[in-house]
Amino acid sequence: MQRHGSLDPRPAHQLAGCVVGVTGGTGFVGRHLVRRLLAHEATVRMLVRPGRAELAESEPAGGVLHRVCGDLADVTALADLARGCRVVFHAAATASVPDSLADPLGCLETNTMGTARVSEACRRAAVRRVVFLSTWAASADARSGAAISPYAASKVAAEAAVQSYRASFDLPAVIVRLSNVYGPGQGRHALIPYLLRAILAGEPVRLSAPGIERDFVFVSDCVTALLRIGTAPEPVDSTVDLGSGELLSVERVAEVIGEQFGVAVSLRYDQSAGPLARPYRADVGPLLRAIGDWRHTSLSAGIRAMIGALSPR
Repeated sequence: MQRHGSLDPRPAHQLAGCVVGVTGGTGFVGRHLVRRLLAHEATVRMLVRPGRAELAESEPAGGVLHRVCGDLADVTALADLARGCRVVFHAAATASVPDSLADPLGCLETNTMGTARVSEACRRAAVRRVVFLSTWAASADARSGAAISPYAASKVAAEAAVQSYRASFDLPAVIVRLSNVYGPGQGRHALIPYLLRAILAGEPVRLSAPGIERDFVFVSDCVTALLRIGTAPEPVDSTVDLGSGELLSVERVAEVIGEQFGVAVSLRYDQSAGPLARPYRADVGPLLRAIGDWRHTSLSAGIRAMIGALSPR
């Protein structure tokens, strides 16, 4: 497994031989998480929807991977997933705003009710730590009191479900609000993969508005933090932000990519775009105090890793 920066393997080693449950293990962050767990000899029990693409052929040796066939509506599969687990990482979600607009009820069912079912399965199985991967949009929208998409609303409600299980049943759950995670294997419609394709093709970069800022964290660093959260001897705060703690404009990200390719970047703006999410800087202080620093990868190093993953072997 390629490493970028000085990543601390000790949290994953604490899970060697332990049973760890993962939902969303075929998604972007979930794939990286499962591979890291397997590389450090955990026994991973992964929920896989029927017909869903599985991990790449190069699954790391060392651990054991068990696939549980089912989805977030299947309470029997969720019970099988959680049974005997030391930690469950709940990463499965409808994670696309456009998808949530196309099917708002389906998004609410998957993200909100699905999270409630995972919480119930973990409660019944007496799982020692539940790590729920939420989103920075839940924090920003909860703070403003107005969710701007069904996706954001579903995550706000999912967080409320986890909080209710923690308060009512002492479920040892941590809500982790991820900022903009990027890295190799990310979906082509995400921001940085789009920028890479456009700049590599010599096409103008089309943006919704000038000056949009986001908090970016490299996926390998994100996984390191998640493993530390899952194995911390003392529980971290019940809800934490996981990001870089820094805002970068999309123009700056495009500039960094252009520097990697040695080209100038052409920008175009669509001022007719709909409402934009507010800039949100992750408040990383509480998590830093709990688990130490996980931010080992600069933006330029992360971009180089993504370019390397695009290059033919």
